[in-house]
Amino acid sequence: MKQVDLALQRLSLLTAWSISLLIAMGAPAAYYLVSYHNLRSTLELQALLAIKSIDAIIVANPKMWYFEEARLSELLEHRAYDAVLERKRILDASGAVIASNNVTIPPPGVSYTRELFDAGTAIARIEVSRSLRPLLYMAFLVAICSSMFAALLFFVFRLLPIRVIHRAFQALARSEKKYRSLYETMKEGMALHRMDCDDRGNLHSLSVIDVNPSCAAMFDRDPGRIVGGNSITLFGDGFSTVLSQQQQLEQGDSISFELQLPDTDNHYIVRAFSPDQGVIATLFEDVTERRKSEQQIRHMAYFDPLTDLPNRTLFFDRLNQAIAAANREQAKLAVLFLDLDHFKSINDTQGHDIGDQVLIEVSRRLHRQIRSCDTLARMGGDEFVLVITGIGETLDASCVARKLIDSIHSPLSIRGNELHISMSMGIALFADSGADAETLIKNADLAMYHAKKSGRNTYRFYSPTMGSSSAHGG
Repeated sequence: MKQVDLALQRLSLLTAWSISLLIAMGAPAAYYLVSYHNLRSTLELQALLAIKSIDAIIVANPKMWYFEEARLSELLEHRAYDAVLERKRILDASGAVIASNNVTIPPPGVSYTRELFDAGTAIARIEVSRSLRPLLYMAFLVAICSSMFAALLFFVFRLLPIRVIHRAFQALARSEKKYRSLYETMKEGMALHRMDCDDRGNLHSLSVIDVNPSCAAMFDRDPGRIVGGNSITLFGDGFSTVLSQQQQLEQGDSISFELQLPDTDNHYIVRAFSPDQGVIATLFEDVTERRKSEQQIRHMAYFDPLTDLPNRTLFFDRLNQAIAAANREQAKLAVLFLDLDHFKSINDTQGHDIGDQVLIEVSRRLHRQIRSCDTLARMGGDEFVLVITGIGETLDASCVARKLIDSIHSPLSIRGNELHISMSMGIALFADSGADAETLIKNADLAMYHAKKSGRNTYRFYSPTMGSSSAHGG
């Protein structure tokens, strides 16, 4: 910026000097040339007027006219209307003075000479002269006035533009300082990229040319390690969206996209625009915590907060998907309803904290016994429900039920206490025991109630003969 300011000052100085010199020297020179030309024209006119009178004398007395000195001198006495001193002389062919008005003019002077003719032959000449002193004096006065005016113009063209330039640069410096301060203190990360194009003008890569401190902090790097690097390498393949939207950016539009930093869980909303030709600016907004909060909210909406198993809402969704798949593939599935035996007495005697730890440990043991394609959910209290697919030749529901019951048979060590717990289970098969999620769960619950009536720590398959009673205890 200082170099630009210095160059503008030099240009202003050169312009001021040029205009001032042009006026200071040009005005008196132009005045002198125009006035000198007018003076010569006046002398010519005076000579022509005198010749007209002298010609009459020559015609009247062609042989002896030049002896009439008194009469010729009288003719030469006539002055011009401006009453300026003017010397007039008639000279013969040899240069001798024939007649004169006897006027002396101070030097320097200017003269105009015109020949006198008789029958086409030059017989003498008339000379009209004036002094140049008045003209030079006026030219000097014009030079003084023009110099003063040039000095004033020099002041105007020199000082005022410099003040304007300084004010403009000061305003620009303040604006740049304000922008730089905003750029460096803004919470969002900002990076500037140079567009690297091929011979056809197609954008093939981006290079980082500047980053603000927030951007460097976001990516946990020193700014010096980011500037000059390849943008896509630094910010991940998702940044290639900028390359594909080159035309839209060059037209002045902006684009937005979400970016996940490579090998991290950090998420950013990136807004890109082109502030200048060949440059792209990107604004990074860190939405990692927002995404985590959204994921946590979604997790809380679909998972049990105590055991981290799917809740009733998610289980019904997955069960409906499993039923739809079983209908398409003509396959079977089983819904298992699980309930802990005498769990109420544990809460009453050991406290709800111990009861919660029992539920957590039971959910872990049960989850280790199922496949990743099956879904174990907590319905509430000490009730769990499981959907298993592929029931048939490769998998028997009774085998799964026995494994689950055996998994919690060994004592549970909770805060130094060994607790023995058992589980009763009801099984409903699709589509023998129901063709929709609600019916399957209801019938599996009814079968579990009959398992408790049969002595607990066992399982029962649903049968239509079980009736519709659903009342059961812990």
